[in-house]
Amino acid sequence: MASKTSELTALAGESVATDDLLPIVDASATTAGSKKITLAEFHETFPVVISTEMTGSGAASTDELPFYDGGVPKTITVVELANAFWAGVSTTMTGSGAAAADEYLFSDAGVSKTITVPESVAAQFAAVTTTMLGSDVVPGTDEIIVSDGGVPKTMTIDELISAVALTGFATLSDIAGPYADQAAAATAITGTGKIWYQTTTGLLGITLT
Repeated sequence: MASKTSELTALAGESVATDDLLPIVDASATTAGSKKITLAEFHETFPVVISTEMTGSGAASTDELPFYDGGVPKTITVVELANAFWAGVSTTMTGSGAAAADEYLFSDAGVSKTITVPESVAAQFAAVTTTMLGSDVVPGTDEIIVSDGGVPKTMTIDELISAVALTGFATLSDIAGPYADQAAAATAITGTGKIWYQTTTGLLGITLT
């Protein structure tokens, strides 16, 4: 005598094998519609049942995906799934540890791609299209980014000038010269604001012509 479904022995989800069978009624087979299907074949029916494709840009923060939480089936929103990726990465990487071949995940107008560290830096410069003249600088307010022993920080132009004055130049090869005096430097050097030094005294000067 056949048993009722409710009377059958229970089978836990984690004990199911891909070749286990499920009953299925094939509606197109009319009276001969009762058939069987393996669990693996049953999962292949999802693309048939769900025929509408969705783009990543069409996902909303409240959209959900099925999620397996330590053996317990749950759902997770798109936003929480992104958070889960960050939570799953427990190793911290320092900036000094990055190699030129290291890559970021990058969204190229909605298309997922990777980008290397050097290309990422190049992209930042490419994105800045406004040119700034030296005469436009506000020394005490405008800032640049510096690496302080590997730690990214900002520095005003005033502080940068102070750093150059306190540190000095590595070698005199960084400075034009030697020239006898201001007139000789002005004749030899094109443009203004160029630092030069005198032959006899070693004093520094700046071209003003």
